[in-house]
Amino acid sequence: GMAKGDAHPVYGVTRHNAIKWCNARSEMEGRTPCYYEDEARTAVLRTEGDALDGRCVRWEADGYRLPTEAEGERAARGGLQGQRFPWGDEISHQNANYSGSTRGAPYDKSGRNGPTAAYITSLPHTAPVGSFPPNELGLHDMAGNVLEWCWDFYDKHYGLPELANNEFGAVVLNPPPSAVVVKDPHGPDLGISNVARGGSWRHSAEDARCAFRYDLPGGMPAAHVGFRVVRSK
Repeated sequence: GMAKGDAHPVYGVTRHNAIKWCNARSEMEGRTPCYYEDEARTAVLRTEGDALDGRCVRWEADGYRLPTEAEGERAARGGLQGQRFPWGDEISHQNANYSGSTRGAPYDKSGRNGPTAAYITSLPHTAPVGSFPPNELGLHDMAGNVLEWCWDFYDKHYGLPELANNEFGAVVLNPPPSAVVVKDPHGPDLGISNVARGGSWRHSAEDARCAFRYDLPGGMPAAHVGFRVVRSK
């Protein structure tokens, strides 16, 4: 990974390397790593390899790991519910480092096109961490700056009711949405791409919403993608 400066977020790191970094930090601090090469969870993951299987994760460990998609959204929302962004329903360059648009969504109040003017120097146009006010949980940059890897493999139908055909050939939801309860989900065990959340300096206001889901190949490094970590107490 790289960074524009010591106070800027890391970028250009793949999901797999972010996972290895989590294990390295866990071992450095004497914590139990979360990621393993085998389903028995005996061989700590320390090298390059194929996409991890969800069954190779020790969720109860006290080491560092990538947040699940659900944890990422909960952290972004802070204490707010039903709002587009961590601070409310509208966004401007006073709130986050994102690519504004004068023709964008009506809730984009940036009034100009492109990233926050103060950070348009050399690429990438990241802002130092903490340049914008935190949300109610005290977390900075939960919208904009860099997209952040989540643990989850991407599945646009995950957590939704299954589709089924009734006796008349019509598609129905089975079970109905009110009966679907997913508690602390970890996402599918396997998949082709992975979830990233939060928008970035090159993404629009729509992409910075708390509910927005972005899917990327886990092995793809990019100048607008970074990560943050979580751990159990």
